[in-house]
Formats: sequence, structure tokens, C-alpha cells
Amino acid sequence: MKIAAVGDLLLSGSLEEGRDSDSVFASLRNVFSTCDLVIGNLECTLDGGGEMISTEPRVIASPGLMQVVARGGFDALSLANNHMFDCLESGFLQVKRTLRQYGIAGFGAGENLAEAAAPAIVVRKGMHIALLAAADESSGAAVWAGENSPGINPFNIDRMEDQVRRIRAHVDHVIVCLHWGRERMTIPSPMQVQQGRLLAEAGATMVIGHHPHVIAGAEMHAGAAIAYSLGNFVACDVPYVCGDELCWNRRERTGCLLLADLNADSLACIKQVATFDPGLAVRPDNSGFGRRCIERANKALQKGISLGRYRRSYFWINTVIPTFGHLRPSRLGSLRPRHVRNALLHALESARAQ
Repeated sequence: MKIAAVGDLLLSGSLEEGRDSDSVFASLRNVFSTCDLVIGNLECTLDGGGEMISTEPRVIASPGLMQVVARGGFDALSLANNHMFDCLESGFLQVKRTLRQYGIAGFGAGENLAEAAAPAIVVRKGMHIALLAAADESSGAAVWAGENSPGINPFNIDRMEDQVRRIRAHVDHVIVCLHWGRERMTIPSPMQVQQGRLLAEAGATMVIGHHPHVIAGAEMHAGAAIAYSLGNFVACDVPYVCGDELCWNRRERTGCLLLADLNADSLACIKQVATFDPGLAVRPDNSGFGRRCIERANKALQKGISLGRYRRSYFWINTVIPTFGHLRPSRLGSLRPRHVRNALLHALESARAQ
């Protein structure tokens, strides 16, 4: 059985008038058509009637963009991320209805914790695959599922390990999707490495990470594939109320398409394919840039991730680089108080990052 897994689908706004919805994933249609299961992380919500969280950015897609996803060939989508409830419960329920309408399995969020934590079970070629999803508290999600309240499934390694073991006894494969890690980090933290390996040892066939918006490394452990971050698959710019936009750079528009061949009881092989989205036109990245991102991330992981190395990398990526970027003469005019605030917060976070 062949599986295709991608990272964040950051869908914001709407498709340009007159543009064919099939064009967004047209360059990957031949790849997806050969796969039995295509999964990703739906990092957006739908307008639920005007209700929304107070903080920005808010990633809100139009119904037309959801149709793009359906026509793109996706079979299952993780909903466990920090933007699924940007329009609160009403937006989430609209997403839930829309996915049901298109026959796409959604997992990792629900109207209560039991639903959010429940696996989506899909059957392909006689094999039963359980899909689980959760988000780490560091992702900044606004709404967490409770016993009697809606939200996303909070990640707890002990609970997830136990769940993987229990479910694995009744299915052929378990795939875990985790929204974790720090944004723009090209290496996982030592804690993530430990957690990913524990889930592999518990019986997960694949552990698929997202949230950093860039590619991090992938490795094999205990017969399982662990991809710490697949980066952005779709990268729409996200507007702020003030008129600014959250725009993605070249690295953040580069993703990793993870292809896996599964046997009845094992993972046969995996392949990492670089993708690029210049703006709702995802295609294989043939420039060489994406391949280099993947190779560097894998090499960094193979060297081992110490806590000191991780903290230095965090400080450099989230404090030094953005600070010098905003101090360039061409960008001084766009400097906002939130940029200074974020730089100071990231500097403090780097000292205690795990």
C-alpha cells in the first residue's frame, strides 16, 4: 500500500475568480493518483458566522479552497493544530460538515476530548490503518478539547504511547500526526526526538510532524519512519486586520512530500520529495533548493541534537535573523511594535527551549 503524507495546508482567503480549482495540485496529480492514502494537516478553519479568536494571525479559508483540497485527492486530514479554532466552535463545526460532505476523514479535534482523541480508521487493500493526531501545548492553540467541551486533542506522550499500543493490537498500522516543535526550526528538540522514538517503539508505523513551517529531519527508528516536520505544503499569505500580511519566504514555501510503501505488517521504504508553492500552485521542486533543505535537515539529525545545540539554533533562527532583517533600510518602515515584542520573547524562550 502506498501512502503520501504532507505538512501544513495553510489555506487563507479564496481562489482567484475564474481560476480552475484543479490547477492548485495539478502538478502532483500523477503522484497522488498512484497512492492509496493521502494525508495532510489542515491548518485553517472556515468562517463560522463572524465569531473568531482575538489574536492574530487567523487562518480562515473560503469554502472554495476546501473544494480545492477535496479535488486534490486528500483522503484524511489532521485537525489538531493551532488554527482549527480561529473561528471558535462554529468555524470548526463548519469544517467538520464540509469534510463529511467531501468524504474526507478528519481527526485530532472534536466536540469533546473523546472525539478529538479518537482515531480515524481507514481501510485500504485489506489493511486497517488508524490515524491519530494531537497538538503540543507549545503550538499556541486557543481551544483545547475537554471532557464536555470542543477543541483539539492535547498531546501527552504517556497517553499517546498507551493509545498506540492498544490500537496497534487491533489494526495493521498506526500513523500519528503531531503538531509540535518551534516555528522555523529546521531541527527537532531533544525532547521531540525522544517522544518520536517512544511512539515508534510503542508500535506506530509513521510519526508525522508539522507546525515549524519548514522542513526538519526524518529518520527510521524501530522500523518506523519519523518525520519531525514536513514544512508547508500550501502556503497562502495571511492578512492582518491592520493591512499587513504574514508572508512566507522561499524556505517556508518549500515542503517535503513523504511517500511510504507499507506491507501487511511493516514499513517497506520511504522517499522524501521536495515541493514548492509559489502561491496556490504546488509543484515538485526541481530547483535543487528543496532537496538541499531535506538533505541538510537529515544530516543535522544524524549528528545528534544536544540541548545546547538546539538552544543556540533557536536563538539564531528566531531572534538574530529576524532582528537583522527588520533593521535593513528597506524594511525599517514596516517595523511594528509586535516585531520588537516577538524578538524579546524569542530571546527569552531560547534560554529555556527543550
